[in-house]
Amino acid sequence: MRFIPLLLGLSLLSFLPAQEEGRVLLADYIHLGNDPCPEWSEANEAPDGTEYAFSFQAKRNGKELCLQLTQRHVDDRWSLRINGAEIAVLVKEKAQSTHYYPVPAKVLKSGANEFSLTCERVGDDITFGDVRLLKTSYRDRMGIRPVQIQVLNSTHGGPLPARITVADAQGNLAPLYYPDASAIPLRKGVAYTDMKGRAQLEIGAGTWTIWASRGTEWGVDSHSLLIEGDGPKSPIVLRISREVDTAGYVAADTHIHTVTGSGHGDASTWERVHTLAGEGVEMAIATDHNHHMDYRPLQKEIGAQNFYTSVIGNEVTTSLGHFNAFPFTNSSETPDHKITPWAELQKEIRSKGAQVVILNHPRWPDFNRGPFGKEAQDLDRATGTFASGLKSLDVDGIEIFNSTTKITAWEEVMKDWFSLLNAGDIVYGVGSSDSHTVGDSVGQGRTYVLGNDLHPDKLKIDDLCASFQDGKTSMSMGVFMECLEVREGISGSLEKPLSGNNLTLNFRVAAASWADVNDLVIYVNGKEISRHVIEDTDAPLDVTRTSVLHLKADSWVVAVATGSKPTGTFWQSMIPNIGALTNPIWVDGDGDGKWTPPNLQQ
Repeated sequence: MRFIPLLLGLSLLSFLPAQEEGRVLLADYIHLGNDPCPEWSEANEAPDGTEYAFSFQAKRNGKELCLQLTQRHVDDRWSLRINGAEIAVLVKEKAQSTHYYPVPAKVLKSGANEFSLTCERVGDDITFGDVRLLKTSYRDRMGIRPVQIQVLNSTHGGPLPARITVADAQGNLAPLYYPDASAIPLRKGVAYTDMKGRAQLEIGAGTWTIWASRGTEWGVDSHSLLIEGDGPKSPIVLRISREVDTAGYVAADTHIHTVTGSGHGDASTWERVHTLAGEGVEMAIATDHNHHMDYRPLQKEIGAQNFYTSVIGNEVTTSLGHFNAFPFTNSSETPDHKITPWAELQKEIRSKGAQVVILNHPRWPDFNRGPFGKEAQDLDRATGTFASGLKSLDVDGIEIFNSTTKITAWEEVMKDWFSLLNAGDIVYGVGSSDSHTVGDSVGQGRTYVLGNDLHPDKLKIDDLCASFQDGKTSMSMGVFMECLEVREGISGSLEKPLSGNNLTLNFRVAAASWADVNDLVIYVNGKEISRHVIEDTDAPLDVTRTSVLHLKADSWVVAVATGSKPTGTFWQSMIPNIGALTNPIWVDGDGDGKWTPPNLQQ
């Protein structure tokens, strides 16, 4: 580390205007990194290394102070320390800008102190300088005030765990301060209440909108708040109600991560168990990479055990692709992720106890390098076959909706799926979040699984796994959909396909008042055969559209609803729209008592 002793002579001391009294600790600008940056005129073109430290004289601070620093092009995690204690991580921002950081009480000592700025992995270059120690507290400099929030169920008045979003009039997420002291998950502009719907946030001066939301099935509420002076003295009460009836279906997220188990992202396990309750997920499948994670102990510790059932799963991460597998037990062995023949890998995963195996994000990391890409199995959409010679995926499902993978649009993955169905590779679609962070909503992409949902804390996992295997599910991202004929007991299974040339199917589409669903499209064997316009409404949506089909050959039917991305700041999403898909309804169109894939028909 480069260490520069800083002598506090008159040439290095300057005082701020009266409203921000303090002194300059470092007047110059320092360039850190590993590349020349001649366009940054404030510092040397060549970097001064990747770490920097200097000393300064100060008195012991009995109360919080504030450090002012001007920085440029911060992308990585730069740790700001005083006397070895990390007091902040630099705000990530490319433009040259001035930021303020708290100096906690008792961090400074009388005499010589050390300031240091370090980065574990330098992937970019930064400049920083004009470092000043202000006499005012960080809290007063930023106008930070405590805000109490209570979320209630507007139907019966009881408390409800929920997601809180705070933003300005332009939709910019608000800084939320003192995250390390918070007992709830907290990130920029986003927090989750405790299990009694309570949250205390530290918010800076300004005019903000505070939203309460709870995933797909619930409405939202918001409150405009001006923070100045002492801040609000009474709690802000937000009321939301359940607006989408999904009775008889369990809301499942099959793809969930923690930084604890996966080593990347930012959601710790205790934060994850909070966020699941706040998003209304009922079946939470933990799928850290090549790792078994059990949420139940922490669930019980924070009082979240009544809101959902946790399932031990594993994202078996291999050179062939990533596979979510479940359920496992605490004593289950983790599958050998180094096995490379596809069929042997699937056999290995199931041998460790998994009843359901799902191929994740088949076009990730991009269209050509994912499991379906030219650099892997090379799926031919025209025939539904693989150039690699792979005969069958041998999995129960593939992710159609993955709400945190935006590289390839879900509509493209849907086309891949359709081609597989036409070729006779029977695999069902699922929706998931793949959330690694607190800010990315767990359960935004989800799967609705046919099953008893009366007690979300006591779900029968074996029964739900059977529904996954049989395709008695639908995919969701902000919208709920079902085929009523399948729901009402008319088979629709591959073993007993619906029969008859003339078939009437009724599709129910439901969404909360904040969702704008535009249309419902019916596909037969991958071809659009009808489109139903759905009128926009400010009220919750619950409509049924009927499709009359005349099918003389064996076919499969899938319905797809799509809509516009919600405009409220509460809906933070990487995906540009919302939607829902049914899984296939199998039709024995020729009446021979069996089902033949379209591509194999004479």
